Amino acid sequence: MDLFDFAENTITEKQAKDRIKQLVDEIYYHKDLYYNKSEPVISDFEYDNLEKELISLETQFPHLKLKNSPSDAVGSSTIKNTFEPVEHKIKMLSLSNMFKDEDVSDFFKRIRNYLNLPDIQQIDIFAEYKIDGISCNLRYVDGKLLQASTRGDGQTGEDITLNAKTIKNVPHELKGSNIPKIIDIRGEIFMYDDEFDKMNDQQAKVGGKIFANSRNATSGSVRQQDPAVVATRPLSFFAYSMGELSSEFTIKSQEEYHNLLIEWGMTTIPNSKIVKSEEELLEFYRKTIEDRPNLGFAIDGMVYKVNEIDLQKRLGFISKSPRWAIAHKFPAIEKTTTLEAIDIQVGRTGTLTPVARLTPVEVGGVVVSNATLHNIDYINERDLRVGDNVFVVRAGDVIPKVTAVAAKAEPRGEKFEFPKTCPVCNGEVEEVINQDSSNTSYQCTNSWECKAQLEATIKHFVSKDNVDIDSVGESFIKLMLELGYIKNPVDLYNLHTHRDELIALEGYKEKSIDNILIAIKEKKQIPLDRFIASLGIKLVGKETAAELAQFYLSLNRFIKCVENKDILSDFQSANNKQNKKYVENIIHFFIKDHGLQVIESFKQAGVEILDFEVKEVLENPFKDKVIVLTGTLQTVKRAEAKDYLKLCGAKVGSAVSSKTDLVIAGLSAGSKLKKAEELNIEVIDEDTFIKIKNSIEI
Repeated sequence: MDLFDFAENTITEKQAKDRIKQLVDEIYYHKDLYYNKSEPVISDFEYDNLEKELISLETQFPHLKLKNSPSDAVGSSTIKNTFEPVEHKIKMLSLSNMFKDEDVSDFFKRIRNYLNLPDIQQIDIFAEYKIDGISCNLRYVDGKLLQASTRGDGQTGEDITLNAKTIKNVPHELKGSNIPKIIDIRGEIFMYDDEFDKMNDQQAKVGGKIFANSRNATSGSVRQQDPAVVATRPLSFFAYSMGELSSEFTIKSQEEYHNLLIEWGMTTIPNSKIVKSEEELLEFYRKTIEDRPNLGFAIDGMVYKVNEIDLQKRLGFISKSPRWAIAHKFPAIEKTTTLEAIDIQVGRTGTLTPVARLTPVEVGGVVVSNATLHNIDYINERDLRVGDNVFVVRAGDVIPKVTAVAAKAEPRGEKFEFPKTCPVCNGEVEEVINQDSSNTSYQCTNSWECKAQLEATIKHFVSKDNVDIDSVGESFIKLMLELGYIKNPVDLYNLHTHRDELIALEGYKEKSIDNILIAIKEKKQIPLDRFIASLGIKLVGKETAAELAQFYLSLNRFIKCVENKDILSDFQSANNKQNKKYVENIIHFFIKDHGLQVIESFKQAGVEILDFEVKEVLENPFKDKVIVLTGTLQTVKRAEAKDYLKLCGAKVGSAVSSKTDLVIAGLSAGSKLKKAEELNIEVIDEDTFIKIKNSIEI
């Protein structure tokens, strides 16, 4: 049943008259917002439905059609000319739309019927993506760009020549010698997805306007009065059709024109091609829906054009669109709905993520009621508040996302604030500033007791770089958590008490369970450096854990310093550490997050933490020395060289100082080498280091 079948079958003439007037007013209101202000409050899909309903009612009640009906208009007939008006020599018509697969068959039938062709007559169709941007006419005279204009109402557009000349891929002069004296090259101004995202991020950082989508951003950019501003916007242009063409020049097909555009230096829509049947056309359409998320630019459908220009001329036009071309629109991936609430989800690594709870709305064939809001900065930059009407898109046609406010609630809701404690475990929440993006996130610090983080915590503990219990995989960890046999990494060492129950589990045989239990038992003795790394303390990774173990040598000494809260002052000095944050994280873990009880639990489970042992070497010149690596090493990786030096008993520093004993310099060594020479510190090159390394035994 068609969307408007019910209305057509039941509506009275008076109801139709009232509804037509309402629809006309609504459509012109939204046209003004869309074309003049670049601030639409409804999605393209919802706008298309308004037009579709109006056309349906006008077809059923033709005598009620208003003289100013937008069904006879193209684009925006209410353009407020901020630029000089331009009369198009040949109208820039918009395309009729179709939404169903069966409409493709109807398109072919209409063409054959109008041309009086038999049903079996093949009609070549030139198929291309429908770019979601701003239509533009580029007028070239003697190969040089004379004028650029917008579509406007189809008959009259706006002069945007200065702005168009700032677009990076719009040639000011056409290439080659086979060029018509006059040609209007028509196409679409748009933004590539990654460039649009970068621009929006930059806008957010400076407190500028956040655009809901790339089309709105393109529209707003094209209508900037200052070309210098437009030049900063990442606009691009795809050429795909033509207007006026001087009479001395002949083009026989759409495909030929496409190839000429490329010769002339224009950028054309990629993957455009000739299609010879309805089945092939639908196959291309469906494949494009699959490929759409990875194209790198926004499209909202396909465009089908009769390939032969002579046939196009015979087919001609209806009131506002050509008979020889049509747009096959995709299912909507953008809608508007109400933001009912903002909830917090805790991820496996403890990150608190805000989630939008929405009034359910169908987007691209899927009912969406939840969408990610990323972080507090994302919410604040868009000023999202509960009760607002918001734009919802399915990013990549898969992940729902709220992009902007469509209409603010009256009265407005309160600004959203993150909770001070974790909603899962009631643990302390920490504010974290990302060094690269400067975005603010919030983390639950209670990784060993927060249920939301347990799986990730245990996986980290057993991983190869840490305790290295290879037999304990992800699926086994999930199952043990579900059954309640483990609640933290310590419980792994008590799993043997559940051996009978484990053997009875579906999918696990006695031998496989015994192998897991043996692997766990074999890791009851854990080297100090691996144990510290396995605790999952933020910013304390494999390298820092190894340095801590090498400095403190035993767990008891390490814990004593933690309890006294004077941890790492000497260690930091020895290793030239600049970042003090991990010190706070270590103290927080052991004092506030019950890390001391964790250590005691491991001891009760029979786990022994081995003291760090510096292996003796024969004639080891690196022992007890502070060594700095600089430059690019060719024979070994820097990380491998560091590990080797630590094994030799050296302390590897990150900066050259008066306490440095030796500098190993690779290629392109810079300021560290210069400082070492100024301080008269011994320097050896990589070849010397490798010779020494190969001459001693560990």
